[in-house]
Amino acid sequence: MELYKKVRLACAEGMSKRAAAKHFNISRGTVEKMLAFSVPPGYRRDKPIRRPKLDGFTEFIDAWLEADKAVHRKQRHTAKRIWERLQAEHGFTGGYTIVKDYVRDRERRTREMFVPLTMPVIILGGIFSGIVTATEGAALAVVAALFVGGVIYRDLNMTRLHRAMLDGISQTGVVMLLVATSAALGLFLTQAQVPQQLAAAITEFTTNPWVVLALLNVLLLVLGMFLHGAAAIILVVPIVMPLVSAVGIDPVHFGIIVTLNLAIGQQTPPVASVLITACSIAKAGIWETTRTNLPFIGVLAFILLLVTYVPQVSLGLVGLLD
Repeated sequence: MELYKKVRLACAEGMSKRAAAKHFNISRGTVEKMLAFSVPPGYRRDKPIRRPKLDGFTEFIDAWLEADKAVHRKQRHTAKRIWERLQAEHGFTGGYTIVKDYVRDRERRTREMFVPLTMPVIILGGIFSGIVTATEGAALAVVAALFVGGVIYRDLNMTRLHRAMLDGISQTGVVMLLVATSAALGLFLTQAQVPQQLAAAITEFTTNPWVVLALLNVLLLVLGMFLHGAAAIILVVPIVMPLVSAVGIDPVHFGIIVTLNLAIGQQTPPVASVLITACSIAKAGIWETTRTNLPFIGVLAFILLLVTYVPQVSLGLVGLLD
């Protein structure tokens, strides 16, 4: 861990990867891996576990367990019953233990996939149904996570809870630092009347709605890269709305354009508050994640152009409701 920190610090201060590899007596590949993650990612299995005696029979086990979902609990296969059927029907020569371990692991994987997927249902379902606000939905998700970890999985003890709370504090600190910095920058821009000057410059330059939309796209994308979404909306929208109305742009159309621009900006460095929050939670490198994310940003940019210059994409449903 100490070497990990030294390598990252040396490269952050300007040392090249080649020089770092030579200085610390490690390979360049190891240096690249250290720079890709803010903390060591830990051991990860590259390939699934091989069970030479059982691998040829897992399809029968999976089929029996899937069929068990349609019958009463008392009629379902136990690990011992599966082992006996494999011996009698398919000539299985392996031991009972490997069959029992496979069945147990399969049930655990199914449970581990299903239970966490209920979190979005709890949060989004509560918000869209009007039962809770967004903030209350987050608190409800914490309570649900405590219940899942402490009651269902039974692997949440005080040590792990303490570690999770420290991680939460650290990640919240990252987000709040970004929000505070964005708010300070927004206050400066407001006092300097930068948005007003830009809006006036756009008005003097052109009144063509398509050109205005193109210029506003550029403005919103740049602001989204540096400001938090809420700060950007409060700062820009009230100032440019008179311009938007004057050139005949539908407010709903413009609102969707603002949302898409900020969504792209929030995951595009240098600030990229959403990207940094995700990387902080996943403990992944920002630039490595950005390289992976580039195709998705390209798709979002295409959708932005489509929404901007084909208004019916965003206004078609509104027209049907009217």
